Amino acid sequence: MKITMLLVWIIIIPFIGSIICWHSQYLNKNIPKWLALFINIILIILSIKIYQHINFNQKSFLINKIPVWDIEFCTKWINRFNINIHFAVDQLSSLMILLTNLLGIITIIISWNNINKYPGLFYFNIILIITSTIGILLSIDMILFLFFWELISVPIFILIIVWGDKNIKKRIQNAINFFIYTQISGIILLCSIIMLSYINYKNTDIWSFNYNTLLKVHMSKITENILMLGFLVSFLIKAPIIPIHKWMIDTHISNPTNSTVDIIGFLLKIPLYGILRFNISLFHEAMSNFSTIISYLLIVSMFYSSLMALAQKNLKKLITYNLIMHTKFVLIAICNINKFIYPGIIIYIISNILSTLALFILCKQIHEHLSTFNIEKMGGLWKEKKIFPIITLFFILANIGLPGTGNFIGEIIILLGIFKKSLIISILMSLNLLFSSIYSLIILQKIFYGKKKKLIKVQKINFKILSINIFLIITTLLIGLYPEIILKEIKYKTNNINYYIENK
Repeated sequence: MKITMLLVWIIIIPFIGSIICWHSQYLNKNIPKWLALFINIILIILSIKIYQHINFNQKSFLINKIPVWDIEFCTKWINRFNINIHFAVDQLSSLMILLTNLLGIITIIISWNNINKYPGLFYFNIILIITSTIGILLSIDMILFLFFWELISVPIFILIIVWGDKNIKKRIQNAINFFIYTQISGIILLCSIIMLSYINYKNTDIWSFNYNTLLKVHMSKITENILMLGFLVSFLIKAPIIPIHKWMIDTHISNPTNSTVDIIGFLLKIPLYGILRFNISLFHEAMSNFSTIISYLLIVSMFYSSLMALAQKNLKKLITYNLIMHTKFVLIAICNINKFIYPGIIIYIISNILSTLALFILCKQIHEHLSTFNIEKMGGLWKEKKIFPIITLFFILANIGLPGTGNFIGEIIILLGIFKKSLIISILMSLNLLFSSIYSLIILQKIFYGKKKKLIKVQKINFKILSINIFLIITTLLIGLYPEIILKEIKYKTNNINYYIENK
């Protein structure tokens, strides 16, 4: 098999597999989960092969500021407008693909015995989310990117409306809110892409939506600022930013943990990837000019998220607001990106996804023990449970940047990089992280110490969940204690992003 065809098969296999999963439930309700696991194992193998090829290929470089991709596949799609099925991969996208498939495996394992309602449809949507995410990471034709960007909203909408809140009216409302916001994001992105392509058409008399071609578009500063803001707002809606964050809160609160895992991976990873891939390279001057203003707005959003987290009585809401706060932290880093910060951003994205994912899984276990998400009704778990509180303590500390964990390495690199540009911004970001540490430790005390306020159910040890937690602990510590495992793989010359961050 040609290596370029791997980029096609890693899309086709899960897409076809998701349909088979859906219909296999009519044969036996246990078949879909086994099929989903098998599909994800194949995807892991394919993503490792892609990543290995990139690791050994040291010939990637820039020609006239335009990237030469490590692996690339292109075939014509809509000739009239030069829209192609154009996939390409470098170390950034290959690393994100590997992480996507890892999250897929974890999602399937934690949902193994928990999905009794339409299991085929559930795994169809999970695999479709993975497929769409991979498509977003591979697409360098902007229309193809937009196609996958919109496609991913469909399975998430179905997950919310079928497996969401117990109150049918509430889950329908949550699904509608999610769909409205995602459509607004898609419309803004579509208009921005068409406008960028039209400028290229006016300059060259050729329609093109190819990423490499659009990198060379010449435009006025005002036009560049408008387009940059269009792309940025579209990505930030799905990140999301205050005050358009309520849909994300409702999505996490109403959704079961089984599907929240994949949604976390999408919400935290894809918008950040979009800003890294497109805003930094297509509109690098505009991003640089607006970086200070955007940073201060995001800092305000960080403080708001921290205050809202401190005020929450619902544990899932608290974790979600904490996730929003950490997302703003990495967004500030991206807006102020330089060659020093870039590796810290990659480490932080990976580590924060893993620690937040673990907290949502542990939140589910707390609910199983106490039958509530209300923090005020919790307490006394430390005496009753031994391993479980220790694991929870580890991930809470990892989430706030405990030395020896990946979050700590990412935070230090980012703060040192931003310190070079702005002392005030770095201090304000540090204060936010300190604030996060305080409320996280207060919540830990309320859950595990003090008097028991509810009868604690005796639960057998779930070895599947325990094995996932152990894997996440090992991975988090490995990144924290040996960050070179990622740092040495981030070769600046293998993606065009580095050209622009080295010239800032």
